[in-house]
Amino acid sequence: IHVIDQVLLPPEKPVTYFEAGTDVALLTRIDPTFESSLASKSGGKEVSISFCNLSARSMLVYWIFPSGARRQWRGEIAPGKLDICEGTFENHVWLIADEHGKTLGLYIVGDQDAIIVNTQ
Repeated sequence: IHVIDQVLLPPEKPVTYFEAGTDVALLTRIDPTFESSLASKSGGKEVSISFCNLSARSMLVYWIFPSGARRQWRGEIAPGKLDICEGTFENHVWLIADEHGKTLGLYIVGDQDAIIVNTQ
């Protein structure tokens, strides 16, 4: 028999793993079901993008061509690792997938350096 003397509640404010500053934007995840309707646009300002894997499994990163096709960017990013793409452009679409290629999220780069943090 266990006596319950209090109710455990989650913290009022969610834990933040990364807080973007004025120089780097933390990109917001777009629902994976939109993959077929998003594609990178040509031109624009050159920026860099960082991929931070805070999940317990490897992730794959893809750039979405203007045609809508996927192109894998480098190899897997292991749990706890960070990788940086120094040369991308605003309005480019990036896709994060699990080690089997299943889409976890889509992200559109804005007009400044950015980071994608995967926790799934």
